[in-house]
Amino acid sequence: MGKVKTLLYSVPLAEPAPEMYATKRSIEAAESLHHHERNIRLEYSPREFAEMLAAMARAAKKGVPDLSPNARTMYLDLSDIPAQPGMSPRRFEIEESTYPTLPKTTIHIHYRNLRLEFSHREWEEFATGVLRSWEKWQTR
Repeated sequence: MGKVKTLLYSVPLAEPAPEMYATKRSIEAAESLHHHERNIRLEYSPREFAEMLAAMARAAKKGVPDLSPNARTMYLDLSDIPAQPGMSPRRFEIEESTYPTLPKTTIHIHYRNLRLEFSHREWEEFATGVLRSWEKWQTR
């Protein structure tokens, strides 16, 4: 694991759990194979999905290691993958989205095969952190 050179921003989040889907994990097939973990989504091509499942199975066989603060990194699985994601390798979008099951719109950040989903309050908190860290990075 690397060492932090400059901490650009650090504040505790207002809430410890995301406002939406905090208690949900889902694995879905739609426009892509994707794994939702709370408000994070990772997208996979069929091949990447199969390889990720195989890596998780290998890791599961090793059990849960020591997770103490002084524990050394233990690779439960280390697999070669293509440098370019199989889904959306060039995608970078920030969008406001509506859902029929939610009373308000949400903000999605799509960055390659990663999607982060925010409520309005969480988006303000996240965007403020990015702006402040950008300002600090420019003047470091």
